[in-house]
Parts: sequence; C-alpha cells; structure tokens
Amino acid sequence: MLCGKPDSGQRPVAIPQIFYVGEEIELYTEAVINGVNTVYTWKTKKTGTVLVENVDYTNTNGLFSFLKPQSDSVYCEMTNTTFPNFTGYSVLKTTYIAVKIDPSVPQQQKIELTAGWNLISTYLRPTDSSIAKIINGADIKEIKTDEGFWRATQATALNSLTHIQYGKAYWVFANSNTSLTITGLIIENPSAPVVSRSGWQMLGCPYTEAKQLSSIFNSTNCSTLKTLSGFWKPNYSLSSVTMMETGKGYLVKR
Repeated sequence: MLCGKPDSGQRPVAIPQIFYVGEEIELYTEAVINGVNTVYTWKTKKTGTVLVENVDYTNTNGLFSFLKPQSDSVYCEMTNTTFPNFTGYSVLKTTYIAVKIDPSVPQQQKIELTAGWNLISTYLRPTDSSIAKIINGADIKEIKTDEGFWRATQATALNSLTHIQYGKAYWVFANSNTSLTITGLIIENPSAPVVSRSGWQMLGCPYTEAKQLSSIFNSTNCSTLKTLSGFWKPNYSLSSVTMMETGKGYLVKR
C-alpha cells in the first residue's frame, strides 16, 4: 500500500532477492488505486535502463514474469496519479532482485548454422550429449575439434568424436543452412575460459549472454583471438571483435 509522507523516501516493497525466468512476481495489490491504474516501470540497478514489456518481461495486471535473465539487478517503480507526490525520490519501488535461469530445469539453446564451416559452442550441459541426438536430422557433414572428428558418411566405430561438451568449441560443416537445438542444464556462475597452453586453442562461450572480451582476456593470457568474422587483440583499438557471444566458438592464442 502507498504510504508515508510525500517529502520522504518510500520504504521499498520487499520481494525475494532471486526470481527465475518464468516465475511469477506478484505486485497486483497496487494495480488499481481508487479506480486508477498503476504504472509499473522495471529498471536496472546500475544504469536505470528501462526494461521493455513483452521483450524482457510480461505483465498481467500487476502479475509479472521475466522472459529472459538479466545481467544486472532490477527493480520496479510504481506510480499512480492518485498520489502525484510519490515520484522521484519518493516513488514507491521494490527491493532489488536478480533474474536468473533456474539451473534445475532443462533449457534449450538454438544455434544457427550457415552452409559451410561454422565455429560453435554451447553454454548448456546437454542432457544427451551424443552427436546423433544433438544433430537430430540436421544436414551436417562433419564435426571436428583439435582432438577428434565425426563424419556423417563414416562408420560409427571410426569416428573419434562422439559427444558435444559444454564450453568447448567445434568446427561444424553444414551442407545447407540449418540449426541445432541443444537441450540441457545451465551452469550457474560459469568459470571464464582458460587458455591452457601455448599456441592456438579452441574455446567455447560458457555464458548465457554476450560478454566483453576485455573482461575475460588480457595480455597475460591471450595475444590474439579469432572468429570467422574478425579478430581481437588486448589493448588494440582496431580489433573488429569485442564480445564473446553465445553459441560461437573462438580460436585463441596465448
């Protein structure tokens, strides 16, 4: 309920600190006041960025559900013209929450492939990691890493690569434009990719959202990073790639 003096900050509405994607957040007790609809505005904590309804979350008369995880804590401001003074410093708002993916519920990641070679990875720990299950009829000719390979036309016993693993990178040759849909569990707080040896190494993206390469690599653990579309070097302003993106693989040299 809206309360307090107009010239004093409102005490935040306390809600749980963590909500999972798809979980309901109940704020409907403030939905209508004296016949006037309350305006709900979800914002990020650090920058105050306004989230977008039906893109970041859904709203059914004050019953909210997030559609995707948020990299920053968020909160909801509630305004109603019945109380015109409750704005700015005095606005009614919730406590901060983190929006995450429930690690106990299997999720799906769709990876788009173009005809020819693709360098991919998955941030999921597949429930069935066999290549046969992950391909699931997609028009794939070959999959390989720096340690093994799988070919569609080759006898199963001769394929040294049989499973797809979380966080690793794979070269995938598609005969035509297609996609892979991987089902598995999210890894909470994934460790950063590690360049474990000298020379070139294939690394996958373990994150559910894109992340700045400069927050993962520096001159002590990476001299060059390459993708199919560009490159990155520490402290080099002309780098054409700046983010580690979900679903993609990377060639990294220490």
